[in-house]
Amino acid sequence: MSKWFERYLEKPISIVSENQKVISINPLVNLEKPPLVCAFGPPGSGKTTFTTMITEMFPDSYYLDKSWTTRERQPRDIIYNYHYVSKEIFQELKKQNFFFETTDVYGNFYGADKKFMNNPKIPIFTVDWKGVESFRNKLTTHTPIVVFIIPESEKILLDRNHQRNTHNRLSLLDSEMEKIKYSNYILITGNSVPYEPIRQFHSTLLHSILELPSISGRYNFGP
Repeated sequence: MSKWFERYLEKPISIVSENQKVISINPLVNLEKPPLVCAFGPPGSGKTTFTTMITEMFPDSYYLDKSWTTRERQPRDIIYNYHYVSKEIFQELKKQNFFFETTDVYGNFYGADKKFMNNPKIPIFTVDWKGVESFRNKLTTHTPIVVFIIPESEKILLDRNHQRNTHNRLSLLDSEMEKIKYSNYILITGNSVPYEPIRQFHSTLLHSILELPSISGRYNFGP
């Protein structure tokens, strides 16, 4: 049961059925520290939908950390996904050591603040690959878990970018898809609201955490 994105992977993946929406490709070997979820994927993959919906579906478990950005708000933006500030304010916050990490994407600044370090829930971020590397290389308080969000067909991805007028970014598609092999999980979405993929991911992460009594007691996973 092959998938279109398998050409970017170094080894075959096992998909039991069409209903399987979460694939573990690099199982976590060290989850002794609390998890931090990084949602990554090409433009139009559904990263924002994933991070927003998982915190709405499981509000006792996840904390959506709003990134700070200097780019203008877009009509498609979900208003509570970003803090919008000027470049001057952003640079001033950076001088104050307010951010854990910052990055420059197409001339706009993005940053993650440090509030997640003291939050009892599982923090979840929408990041680019620079953000993933920053969390993996610098973070000492949490274990980054990289979830690669990808539509079930390449056509869905291309159509979304044309509808959003972001098709100019598709020139970077191959370079971003190459990162899929470095993620921990692949989460497959379709054209419908991804309730089932999110439930499957939550269940998978829950199972990993419950195997570790040292950290499982700090979370309330709800029903």
